Amino acid sequence: MKMIKNCIFFLAFFIVISGFAYAKGGIFTEKIGDFERVSITRGSQAIESVKMLHRGSEIQLNDAVVAKYAGGSGKKMIIWASESSSVKEAERLISRMNEKMPSSKMYRNFSSIKVNRCKIYSVDGMGMKNYYFVKDKWNYWLAVNAGNSRAVLNDFMSNLTDCKIPE
Repeated sequence: MKMIKNCIFFLAFFIVISGFAYAKGGIFTEKIGDFERVSITRGSQAIESVKMLHRGSEIQLNDAVVAKYAGGSGKKMIIWASESSSVKEAERLISRMNEKMPSSKMYRNFSSIKVNRCKIYSVDGMGMKNYYFVKDKWNYWLAVNAGNSRAVLNDFMSNLTDCKIPE
């Protein structure tokens, strides 16, 4: 019985540490561009935060991360990342966003660029430059209110391996 308890404890500990390592390291680094990370949330709380952004659209997510960053002079950046159940589902979600952007009253100047072999969509809105894209099962949205937003995007993208470019 004691061995089973130890195995369960070890497994739970491993899961917590793995999630912590993912959230703390990897692509959500302590510093991106001139921004310092001030908070990071993962799991159900982050999933609810992402779902609120979709204003009632029914989306299913396996996981999510919300990382908030601060820079000098009140500058800020927020990264929302959400994991879909499959690559196809993640691509479907980005397609839905792209269909809505041109008619959005909240966002303007819809365009796309390529960074790190990844097709990045860009819009202005909410006082920020917004970039969003899909990589594997993950969708990312970066909102940056700094004049050097493209440099910040490039720094974030340097943490990712090559992206598939959905057309």
